[in-house]
This record gives sequence, structure tokens and C-alpha cells, in this order.
Amino acid sequence: MSSIFAKEPQGSDVLWKGDVFNLFDDREVMPFKFLGLCFVALFTTPLQEAGGDEEFLLTQSTNWAGGFVPHASSRIVKFCRRDNSGNRALFHPDGWSLQAPGQIFAFSEHLAEVVVKHYYTVSPIVEQYFFWPANERAGLLYRRTFRSVNDLLDGLFVPILEDLGEFRGYQKAS
Repeated sequence: MSSIFAKEPQGSDVLWKGDVFNLFDDREVMPFKFLGLCFVALFTTPLQEAGGDEEFLLTQSTNWAGGFVPHASSRIVKFCRRDNSGNRALFHPDGWSLQAPGQIFAFSEHLAEVVVKHYYTVSPIVEQYFFWPANERAGLLYRRTFRSVNDLLDGLFVPILEDLGEFRGYQKAS
């Protein structure tokens, strides 16, 4: 983990987006820093998320996306705090709150810039981005983030799967 943060600037007021690292085929990681807190953004295909099992992916698509099958080049977006310990708590946002609740808007903008950097530097072929938040507050954060992504990309992505609850997606506009 420390190697991906090798270029990390020091300071408690730093906003930083690191390089995108390819972990495996179709799985990237990108370090970023928000006001002194270190985070990792993870981008993986739905097939990777399903453990490479296409049948399981189709079953899950039926369960959480009304049968919608994601494009092969799509990415599921996740992020977590670098200093979070234990796999069970890794993606549970209660374990890594920001220093002040009002920072959530600035954090959302910064996370949007992280997604845009991923799109431009690694995956301009990505057709869809998805998120599956751990709770309703995280869902609000992701929706706000992707509105900012869309603004930064001049309307390139449009929302899909909006009526399916918290599993959301954004697809390139035709």
C-alpha cells in the first residue's frame, strides 16, 4: 500500500490525486488525499467483482439490477480510508468519517475529480460506472459525486437504473 502513496504530499490541508495503478486486468486502484486523510479508490469490472464467474454475475444482475447486464468494460467504484483496519470494516463508512460533516460537499467534488482522472488516464473505453453504497448517506454522496462527474465531463454520462434502489449506474450518452 505504501508504494502507491509514494508521491503523496504531506500536510493537513492537502487535496491530492495520485496515479492510477493497474492491479490486475480490469481492476485499478488510485490513491487520493483529502485534507490530510488518505483514501484509496478502487475500480473493478462487475465480472471481477463476481469473482470471474459469469453465471454468478448474471444471477446477481437479476437480483440487484433487474436483469440488466453491465457492459464488459464498465467499472464499479468503491473507496475507503487507507488507515482503515480489518476487512470487515473496509467499506463501512461509519468507520472513517471526515473531520467535519460540512466537508462532505468538498469531498464529493474531490472524489468526482478522482473518477474523472480514472476515466481520462486509464479507461476512456469505459461505457458505464456503477456504485453500490453501504448505506443511504453513502448513496447520497455517490449521487452527488456522479452529478459532479457528469458536470466535469460535459454531460458525457447519464444516469441508468435509477428505480432500482441504491444500486446505481451511469452510462455514456449516445
